[in-house]
Amino acid sequence: MGKRRISTVKRQTRSGWQKGKSRGERGGKPIRRRLAAAIVAEYRARERLGGPVSIFAKSEPGVEKTYAAILKAVSKFGDVRAEEKKTSIHLCAKTGFAGVHPRKSAVLLNIRSAAPIKSRRIRKVKRVSANRFHNEMLLQSPKDVDAEVTGWLKDAYALGIG
Repeated sequence: MGKRRISTVKRQTRSGWQKGKSRGERGGKPIRRRLAAAIVAEYRARERLGGPVSIFAKSEPGVEKTYAAILKAVSKFGDVRAEEKKTSIHLCAKTGFAGVHPRKSAVLLNIRSAAPIKSRRIRKVKRVSANRFHNEMLLQSPKDVDAEVTGWLKDAYALGIG
């Protein structure tokens, strides 16, 4: 490969146009490369420790069963992807419609909606934009994933597909 071309940037100041240094001349790696390197280093460290650690490793056995009940409920709606992140799992159709956050003895379920859900089961409601709300609730057993929660998830799924 040839040498990378570094261009100069002209910027306007009060006294007129001045030559400036481009990102390559300023030193340091661009932020995307630094983040990519950090992510690769983290995956390599996980591999050395014996593979990826389960997101439910520090949780009680009932927590994983509650998550399985949530997956069973949302799988009836259509195509659903479960995207595992570092500390949570996002349930996505076209866009994300729910977030599952495992805790020690329960699952924190965050449901996206067009209006705040008014129920005693909802712990916290956060307005994230003009027409979107995040409704947070705690599910302690698979029995908590009942028709009411399934209905809320179905409405969120409808928002997620468009």
